[in-house]
Amino acid sequence: SPFVDTTRLTETILPATATGVTFDLGIILLGLVLPFWSVVGTFAAILLTATLNPILHRAGILHTWQPGMDTVNTTFSANMDFWLSFGIGAGAGIAVVCVISTIRQITAQKKANALARQMQDDVWKPPDSGRGDCSIWVALGCYCVAALALVAMCYALLPKTIGMLFFLMFFAFGFTPLITYVNAKLLGIAGQWVEIPFVKEGAFLLSGAKGIDIWLAPVPLTNYGWQSQQFRVNEYTGVRFWSLVKTELVALPVLFFLSLVFWSFIWQANMIPSQAFPAAQVNWELMAKNQALMYSATFVAPGEDPGQKNIGDSEFMKKAFHPKVIGAGFAGCVGLYALLSVLGLPVMLVFGMIRGWGELPHYRILELVGALLGRYYFQKRYGTTSFLQNAPALLAGYYTGVGLISMATIAMNLIKSAVSAATF
Repeated sequence: SPFVDTTRLTETILPATATGVTFDLGIILLGLVLPFWSVVGTFAAILLTATLNPILHRAGILHTWQPGMDTVNTTFSANMDFWLSFGIGAGAGIAVVCVISTIRQITAQKKANALARQMQDDVWKPPDSGRGDCSIWVALGCYCVAALALVAMCYALLPKTIGMLFFLMFFAFGFTPLITYVNAKLLGIAGQWVEIPFVKEGAFLLSGAKGIDIWLAPVPLTNYGWQSQQFRVNEYTGVRFWSLVKTELVALPVLFFLSLVFWSFIWQANMIPSQAFPAAQVNWELMAKNQALMYSATFVAPGEDPGQKNIGDSEFMKKAFHPKVIGAGFAGCVGLYALLSVLGLPVMLVFGMIRGWGELPHYRILELVGALLGRYYFQKRYGTTSFLQNAPALLAGYYTGVGLISMATIAMNLIKSAVSAATF
């Protein structure tokens, strides 16, 4: 199992609260790298969740939970009764916070004259780096063609509704460029990555679509902000742009073919989920329940008239959509951000708390251990600048080693499974 489940042992003290712990050195190393106040905010949200869940249960709000439930069922029931709606509201609040944060960062950069110096150059002219960078107009044209093709494919495969076409165009030419720009800017200025939860889900509910096809469609909603970092790395290492294109043209067909072979072999090795794949068995159950709950919002039963299907009658709207809780999540997120800003306290607490509301505490506790070790031991021992420069390399090295060892052991296990099934 990916973690030790202690929910049944603590249910008398903390009813309706999932508890447990995992043992993974990588999580401690991740705590060394993540922004300290973000980790503190996540841990604070976990503590508040553990405090609020018993209170909400006694108040009859977390009414789905029953004694004897394990971590997966406890988490799912709490999410359905309260935390999913709270997360939707907090996600809307974080969208407002992101816009405010971006404006503040850009304003601060202008005051430092960094942005003013950048604006003196022609932003439409590719950098003279010798990498073969194409014009930005060419890049925008390629994106528009690819986005229109994806919109056309989705619209052809999905039910034809006015709302559907509007949201597909909004995703491709509105939200995706916006969230990409915000993340590229924040990553460059503050090393901060943000996502706005439930944007896709909310759009699907408002689009008027019926059935589950919409949930499986490759809608043009992607955050490309991280690629700004990748291009900067390529610039530092002297990688030519067309070399990247050639690499992708060679790698993608090979990966596509070998992935199908590998997935087929895994699928035939044993039942999934099963005891042969303990981590997948635990994680799949929670993920499947959450997805089924969301899919129920637009689900149309066999023989049911889609025109008579009312979203308000779905299991999702009846059991998991609570407008008052959504409003509380939005007000709480924006209010906390405003309070921290006024008091001059770290606003990264807000972003960290979004990661912790209603989530499994099993993986987050060790993050705090790593953050405390990094801030109060390693930074004092090796110096703040030196440690912060080397901590990412330590984390990358650890996961590289773990990945190589994991792939080797998985390969040996697959070979063992294949040989043991042979008649000889």
